[in-house]
Amino acid sequence: MSENERWGESVAWDFSTEPEFQEQLDWVEHFCRTEIEPLDLVFPGAAWSRNPKAKALADPLKQQVKDRGLWALFLDEDLGGPGFGQLKLALLNEVLWTAWTIDNSSTQAARTQIAACKYTCAKVLREVTYRALHVMGSLGTTNLTPLQAMWASAPTMAIADGVDEVHKVTVARNVLKDYEPHEGLWPTEYLPAKREEARKKFADLLAADPDLAAWADKAQRAMTRG
Repeated sequence: MSENERWGESVAWDFSTEPEFQEQLDWVEHFCRTEIEPLDLVFPGAAWSRNPKAKALADPLKQQVKDRGLWALFLDEDLGGPGFGQLKLALLNEVLWTAWTIDNSSTQAARTQIAACKYTCAKVLREVTYRALHVMGSLGTTNLTPLQAMWASAPTMAIADGVDEVHKVTVARNVLKDYEPHEGLWPTEYLPAKREEARKKFADLLAADPDLAAWADKAQRAMTRG
C-alpha cells in the first residue's frame, strides 16, 4: 500500500447509504420519536426501574430493537452484537451527514454542515490534544511526540476559513431560517406539554393500573426536582 493510499488521499468514497440500511436508519428515527420518547416522558427510567410493572413496559421495545438486529451495536458478532463497522455506526450517529450532503448535492447546499464541522473539528482538536498532553505528562510537552505540534496548531484551526464565531453565526442563520415561531406560549421542546401528550398515549394503561400511575407520578416529580 502506498503512502497516499494509507492516508486515504487516493481513495474515492461513496457516502450514499445502502437502501436496506437506510430503512434501518429511518426506523430508528421513527422508533425513538414515537416509542422511546413518550415512554421516557411518562415513565422516566422505566428500563432500569425496580418497579416490575414499569420495567415491563420497556421489554417489548427492547425486543423490537433486537428483532431489527440493532441490539448491542458496538459489539462484534461473536460477542452478540451485529458486528457493524465504523461506517454504519457513524451513520447511526449522523456523523457523515455533511459528507453525504456534499456527495449528493453541492458544497453550497451543505454550507451549514460545513460550518458546523469546521467549528467542531477545531474544538475536538483542542480538547483531545489537551487531554492527551495530560496523559503523557512532561513527555507530551516536548517535541518527542506529535502532541506539541498538534496543540500549537489548535489556535490556527480555530481561525482557518473564518474564526469560530463566524461559523457559529452561519449555522445559526441557516438553521433558524427554516423555522417559524411555535404557536402558544411555550417552545416545542417544553417538557410539561410533551409529557401531557405522552400521557395520552398511555391513558388506558394508567387508568387501568392505579399503582403504576402512582409510580409514574412519583418518578416524574423526582425528575422535575432534578
